[in-house]
Amino acid sequence: MKKFLPLAAACALACIAFAGCGKKEESTAETSGQQTEAVKKETVLTNAVILDGSYWNLNAEGKMDWALYAVPGTTVQVYGTKADDGSTEFEFAKDVVRTSDGGKRNFYRVFHPDAEESWWVQEYALAINASAQTVIEDDVSVYRTPDLAATSTRHLSEGTIVAVFNESPDTAHYEYANLFAHIQLYDQTDGTVTGYVKASKLSDSSTRVLCSQLKAKIIQLREQNADEAVIAELEKSLEEQDSRWSDK
Repeated sequence: MKKFLPLAAACALACIAFAGCGKKEESTAETSGQQTEAVKKETVLTNAVILDGSYWNLNAEGKMDWALYAVPGTTVQVYGTKADDGSTEFEFAKDVVRTSDGGKRNFYRVFHPDAEESWWVQEYALAINASAQTVIEDDVSVYRTPDLAATSTRHLSEGTIVAVFNESPDTAHYEYANLFAHIQLYDQTDGTVTGYVKASKLSDSSTRVLCSQLKAKIIQLREQNADEAVIAELEKSLEEQDSRWSDK
């Protein structure tokens, strides 16, 4: 069942995320053969979590134009088609030039349900077949495998947003696999990070995820010396959501 965010907080984040949004995605012309092939295949949408980066539009020259920044922890849906063997082939563009800097990157095409728009998102920033969750304690250990002895040197702070993959625990190989969640996150220093954390240290509450998004956005805006009125609006929304969670 789809979860709806409280209106005031959702609007506050949306004003930041979608500011300057205007130009819709363009697409290159398809040949009649491509159109025929598209009819034969079933289009499917798979939930995914954006952990960093931006939304992009594919222009008529086959290059990517920057559209707007993405809010980490946002759930989108990746376009794909069902293959003959039942697996999903995602709509993927390899080594496409970004017009902002000329760099080549890999992209997935996604649909944003709330904005009712389609964009492209860079591969590194997307966790496919996953849900957004947030860390609810400080100093949470990240494990290399779902094994209590496989601790790493990485620890997560409270409020960190992660993507949790929708998969069954590997109890055939790891005795305590059902205690763990397989996660992905983006670290500004180390890049894309995958691992395991104890599931009890995470929350999939949309309210808690929203609070983490608001806190991260407020910190970012303060670092950028943004408009105090915008920050105040986000702080008001955060206070309301904190109260909403505390009342439960």
